[in-house]
Amino acid sequence: MRIKNKKTYYIKEKAVITDNEGGKYDGYSEPKEFKACIYPASGKLQVEMYGERLKSILNVLCDDPYTVEVKGKVLTYITKNGVKFCESAGVCVYVPKDAEPDYKIISIKPVGHLLMELEKL
Repeated sequence: MRIKNKKTYYIKEKAVITDNEGGKYDGYSEPKEFKACIYPASGKLQVEMYGERLKSILNVLCDDPYTVEVKGKVLTYITKNGVKFCESAGVCVYVPKDAEPDYKIISIKPVGHLLMELEKL
């Protein structure tokens, strides 16, 4: 089944960035484009799971074919376009791709399509 009403969004992988003085801090990699359908969280199960946080949760439905890569305890879902989805990656939903991400991935459920939940940063 194909998803209608897909829009373009950008994902940034979490990375450790080293500045010119040798200091290390958390940051994000270069943005990669993907197409998905994003909609607000709702339903009885998500209300029970997130409670007051529900208003800052979005659902993402991505129907690109993917493969799973396992490194230790971290699962990474890689689409045929080379986009990598993993928990704690940043997603630019309402901001341009050059800005810091405004949402992060908090869960990924591979149920045929990739169903992800985002939380506002």
